[in-house]
Amino acid sequence: MKKVLFWTVAVAITVIAALYQRMTGPSYPESFIAVIDGTEYALRLKRSQTNTHPCLIKLELPSDISGRIFFRRFRMNEEWSSAEMSHDGEDLTGELPSQPPAGKLEYYITLAPASGTETAIKKAEPGGS
Repeated sequence: MKKVLFWTVAVAITVIAALYQRMTGPSYPESFIAVIDGTEYALRLKRSQTNTHPCLIKLELPSDISGRIFFRRFRMNEEWSSAEMSHDGEDLTGELPSQPPAGKLEYYITLAPASGTETAIKKAEPGGS
């Protein structure tokens, strides 16, 4: 009976750990709610990307909202580089440059409606491709 209990506990811990990793692991996008001019937008930002292509960041936002993406190499004391984001129909898109193997970026995005009040998304926490 004791063996069955230990095996049951071991399987339960393994399943819970796997579910937690699946929900929070770095290969899954991070979700945010951005409030821009009083309107809430649900956004998802990538946290990983293959290194062979630039990392495309797409946000479902109306065309009257502009954006800029700021990035730098992770844990490097560098100045932030930035690139203007553009609309490709339905989405506001921007690119993070591809990195060498094991290379990481941290990034944040600023969004501004036509009225001009800028909002920073994910400025304090690192993320990237």
